[in-house]
Amino acid sequence: MVSEELKAARDALPEYILCAAYWVNDGIEHVQQPVPTGYVIGGWRHHSILEVMAILGIDRKHRRGICSGFITSRNRYVEREEAMKIAKAVGQFLGHSGSQKDAELYSEDIY
Repeated sequence: MVSEELKAARDALPEYILCAAYWVNDGIEHVQQPVPTGYVIGGWRHHSILEVMAILGIDRKHRRGICSGFITSRNRYVEREEAMKIAKAVGQFLGHSGSQKDAELYSEDIY
């Protein structure tokens, strides 16, 4: 069990982007997930996650309820726009993807 002091020290650190993620919202509440319903699959790059989703039989063509984003150091799922703000605030943004007006973060931007 994590002590309250350790928890407070951890929460005082700046939030940063851990990895790329897809949120598959199946409308079901699953335990230990950073989203209210559905589940999050994380990975090094978004395209890697898409391959895992294909293996699991999650249809890439019918993407209703599937969103791309990131998982943060505080175990939050955030969409690309919020992820960009976080990455810029902590100096993670490298700007490799050439994303339009730097409005959305892509995994190429931080690795």
